[in-house]
Amino acid sequence: MFPETADVMKALSGRYHVALVTNGLKEVQRSRLERSAIRPFIEKIFISEEMGAAKPHGGFFEAVFREIGNPPKADVLIIGDSLTSDIKGGIDYGIDTCWFNPGGKTSTLPVTYTIASLGKLLEILK
Repeated sequence: MFPETADVMKALSGRYHVALVTNGLKEVQRSRLERSAIRPFIEKIFISEEMGAAKPHGGFFEAVFREIGNPPKADVLIIGDSLTSDIKGGIDYGIDTCWFNPGGKTSTLPVTYTIASLGKLLEILK
């Protein structure tokens, strides 16, 4: 976890609905997340094994949207470090994307926002 992660999550949880979307095995991911300092700031957790599909598959995003009440896509932002699952999945599903890219890599994907530190997320969401 990055040093600013818990502070950013705390700030976001007071103003936004925060959900975590992840690929992986439910037993491993739930165990890891329940022990995490950011768990109190996450309303819902969506794990690919439980959803029946993995990111970037549209079925994963459809299932998540159903579970969160089908908000307008314009009101949702996916934040992730994986171009192939988080960002590509978000783009394909029609939601804004924020690529957490502390290494300064490049991409040809039409990413909505790119940040090198999580603190920049708070500036974007003002």
